[in-house]
Amino acid sequence: MRTNDKSSEDIDLAISHSFFGIEKTSKNQREKLRKTARAYIHEVLSMQLDAKLKAMGVSGYSIENVTQVQDKNGEWRPIDSDKDPTVILLHYPSIVEDAISYIPSRVKIEISALSMDEPSEQREIHSLIEECFEGEDAGANSKVRTVLPTRTFLEKIFLIAEEFQKDKPRHLRMSRHLYDLEKLMDTQYGRDALSDGSLYNEIVEHRRTYYALKYINYDLHTPSTINFMIPEKELELWKTDYAAMKQFFIYGQSLEFNELTQRIEELNKRIKKIVF
Repeated sequence: MRTNDKSSEDIDLAISHSFFGIEKTSKNQREKLRKTARAYIHEVLSMQLDAKLKAMGVSGYSIENVTQVQDKNGEWRPIDSDKDPTVILLHYPSIVEDAISYIPSRVKIEISALSMDEPSEQREIHSLIEECFEGEDAGANSKVRTVLPTRTFLEKIFLIAEEFQKDKPRHLRMSRHLYDLEKLMDTQYGRDALSDGSLYNEIVEHRRTYYALKYINYDLHTPSTINFMIPEKELELWKTDYAAMKQFFIYGQSLEFNELTQRIEELNKRIKKIVF
């Protein structure tokens, strides 16, 4: 079952802490795990990716290990050695003549060693190219273990709520999360997520423990106080981003921005009524 008609901005992957033989129950263990995972991803995984692509006969690309980030003042600074997730960028030459700044010619791969393990399931994935042109790109089909949409639904709610606790929330390519929430809210996945108090609280505690962002009040994720409505001062920025998202990422039917915000408000109110 496809839950939306939208291209993805990145590929999110997870490496189990058991792969490194490191537990993640204590703060020191988690710090060691993040450092070990970051070193492995940049020093081993990116080289393996390069070797695999070359073995497939792919050329003209470049692989970038992301080691710097812009701070709130726009200054570039080194990423901490224990930062999670770790990012690899696969740059490629586009066949499209006119470059689109909203869609950089790269594949962004985010890899985390702190993600929750469950709930997940085995799913078959296949190429959109094959879906449109039978027999083309059939070799891309594979089975992977992936997160259930019930968990994704809740994580996106918390992600947006946390974003709006910042002094300067992001907006670029962020409206995609609201699109996803609207598409999921009336599906069985959305209904299951909002009826599963254990999963809801488990995700909140996981974010509180493993991410522990200083500017976030995780207590506000309680259903009665959750708020993921776009602040009024941010509305125009998000509206502009959503227009670009509709033009470049969403290839199916989509709501107008005011309709989308009304649906998100409906979802926010729905959650506030929940008593676990």
